[in-house]
Amino acid sequence: MLKPNRKIPKVAAAALVVGGCGGGSSTPAERLARDICEDMLGCDPTTFNASYSSLAECQNYTTDYVNYLIDEYTAAYGADCANAVLDAYQCYYSTLDAPACDYYAAYDNCYNLIVDAYYACY
Repeated sequence: MLKPNRKIPKVAAAALVVGGCGGGSSTPAERLARDICEDMLGCDPTTFNASYSSLAECQNYTTDYVNYLIDEYTAAYGADCANAVLDAYQCYYSTLDAPACDYYAAYDNCYNLIVDAYYACY
């Protein structure tokens, strides 16, 4: 079991309880990790710099963590749940961008997907 020893944004952890943009051949987890790390660097550089030495390190760690969460949600609640949670995360972090870093607007923009994730999982 992967145990996180680094911080991901508190909003990310909250989104999991409640329940990306990018091209190339990257996986959904890699695209989400890129969005999370870029937003963390742009919106909270102090926390980012205290946790990671580079954007690549953040992306590698966060990709592993997202894959772990997908596996856990799939095992516990099924693939529909894991996909719905991933969709909500992707929406949130593709909406949340520096320098605005408007967490509330990102949440509002993705509210329906967050609700969908909740119902897909519980």
